[in-house]
Parts: sequence; structure tokens; C-alpha cells
Amino acid sequence: MELYHDKLITIAAPEQPATTGHLAVTATQASFEELTEEAFAHVLSASSFLSNALFEQTDAQGTNIIISDLDNISAAVVARNEGDGLSFQWTPQPQEPTAMDEVAKRIKDKCDYLGQEQPAGEASSQPTKEEPEEQPKEEGEQQDSSMKNYLLRTLDRLP
Repeated sequence: MELYHDKLITIAAPEQPATTGHLAVTATQASFEELTEEAFAHVLSASSFLSNALFEQTDAQGTNIIISDLDNISAAVVARNEGDGLSFQWTPQPQEPTAMDEVAKRIKDKCDYLGQEQPAGEASSQPTKEEPEEQPKEEGEQQDSSMKNYLLRTLDRLP
């Protein structure tokens, strides 16, 4: 059942809700690649608003917001109560302690430079690939390229 619709999002109650108080916020744009920053911000804002509304109106003990990009970008907003039978736990992959220590060190090294550029003399703890020389780009193209690189780097993670 559709509850709200505008040019960027649709809010609906799923046909098979996970709990009482399960709503879905779906972007009207078809895929993540087509999604504008404004549309994604609207999905997140609406999800946050619904989370607060569900928490207050259903007397829930909490809420979960689960982002998905299977067909369209969507956010499931689920009101939670103790004993509701939902579990979002996963079984972690066992790792060697030395491998975990190395990952922790690399993360800590990068966190030291949050909000600032890494000094030129500092060697990166991550192996670098030789990049082909690029042609000069206009300002808009540089922003697109850096956004694509950021999005690709976020895929290089282990749970």
C-alpha cells in the first residue's frame, strides 16, 4: 500500500512486512548509477523521519534502517521489539590474528589523516598500482572521477 509519493521517492508498506511497522522508502530512479545525490539524500532523510515516527507511534524498542540496491535503491525501515524473531546477525569469517592486526594497523594509519591530506613524505601502507598518465580534465570531470574512485574503494572491504 503506497503511503507517499513525490518526484524522488515512494513510501509504501510492503505486502509481506517483517514486523508491524515495516515501511519501504524507494527511489524513483532505476539504479544506483542513475541516482542523484539529491535523491539519495531524500531517501536517507525520509528513512530517518520514518524511523523516528515508527519508534514513537508503535511504541517500538528500536528501529533498523536497511539500505538495498537490488532493483532500485530502497531503505527498509523496520520497527523492532524484543522477541520479534528477526535476526540481522551473520557468521563472521574466521581470520588469523596476525591478519586482523595488519588490517587494524592499516585502518589506524589512515585514520591519523582524517580531515587532512597525507603528507607527501609518508609512504602509503597500501600497495600502489602504477596509474596511466591521464589527460587534463575539466573541474566537473575530476569530481566525477574522484567520486567513482571513492565508490570503488568502498567495495574493497571484508565484514
